[in-house]
Amino acid sequence: MELTGTDLTGLVLTVVLLAAGVYVLYFVVRYAVRDGILDARAKEAEQAQGGPAGAADGGAEGDGPQP
Repeated sequence: MELTGTDLTGLVLTVVLLAAGVYVLYFVVRYAVRDGILDARAKEAEQAQGGPAGAADGGAEGDGPQP
């Protein structure tokens, strides 16, 4: 099997686009994890101060009444 110029161009383009997609996805996941950690820390700090659970984010779903 011999690679022609067109085949090689398609292969290079595929690899470049795949690398760009993975690069963007890396930062999306990185910032999502960072924001999740910050939200958890804020909620933990609020609970330590005696505030209602879920008030920092406006009351997330699944946060039922606290006894």
